Amino acid sequence: MTTQAMTVTTAEATYEQSAAAQLKSHYLADRLAAAEFSEMLAPRRRALEERINAIRDAFAEENAELLHSEKAFTESADAYEQELRSLAIQHFNLSGEKTLDENLSVRVQTKISYDEEKAVGWALLNAPILVRRTVDRKQFEEMAKRHRPDFVTFEDSVVAVIKGLSN
Repeated sequence: MTTQAMTVTTAEATYEQSAAAQLKSHYLADRLAAAEFSEMLAPRRRALEERINAIRDAFAEENAELLHSEKAFTESADAYEQELRSLAIQHFNLSGEKTLDENLSVRVQTKISYDEEKAVGWALLNAPILVRRTVDRKQFEEMAKRHRPDFVTFEDSVVAVIKGLSN
């Protein structure tokens, strides 16, 4: 390396260190300022929370009867809903008819259970397009790092790490 190239490299390194020092200084100053403002706001936030809670408590107290009625009717409607659902299912079980009236009906849903190994064997014979062969991605990538297969490309990326600068 020539003396001129070494001078440029040294100058670049000095500039980068200076820029990093200046950025770290700004970063720490702003983090400190944000923490100070957060500390100043803390009592105001607590006061706000207290006022909000007081408003909620006053609302609950002023509307206790209405809130109680709302809750009672909601619970009652939920119970009637369950009875209606049971009645629709009972009607279907007795008659085989899915519709009780214009508002009540049942939908028959089929849940399928099977042995996955047998399903794969059947699909290989009858519908091979259904069978997906997959690789455990995490384990494959670990092996690929060690064995470096020719069909795998490796791309390094640079990620910045900031440590030890927080308050």
